[in-house]
Amino acid sequence: MRNGWHGISYIFHSQPPPFVVAPSSVASTCGIANGTASVSTTGGVTPYSYVWNTGDTLSSINHLVGGNYNVTVTDSMVVQRTHHLQLLTTFTADYKRFGEPDSFYNNNNGSASVIVSG
Repeated sequence: MRNGWHGISYIFHSQPPPFVVAPSSVASTCGIANGTASVSTTGGVTPYSYVWNTGDTLSSINHLVGGNYNVTVTDSMVVQRTHHLQLLTTFTADYKRFGEPDSFYNNNNGSASVIVSG
């Protein structure tokens, strides 16, 4: 108490926004290592750290084949979120078709061919 005045102190603790990690991926094609996996992180307390089961430490990893990938994201308050991504492999095929009709009705001497690639 000083000169009849009582001092009051207030301390406010605010909570950080919710820590949210949203995964996304792009499939690899034909078994080629051209897929990607990434996470978008919001909330919590920055900075964030990332650890993938591949050993990578960025928010996005590239040159992936189809398979299972895990990432653990940690904010600076050591709050963690772990996500599992299943990266698919897509296969595409091109085809060409050829054919010759019967030379005469009901002669059964026509032909058909299909060439598939990819």
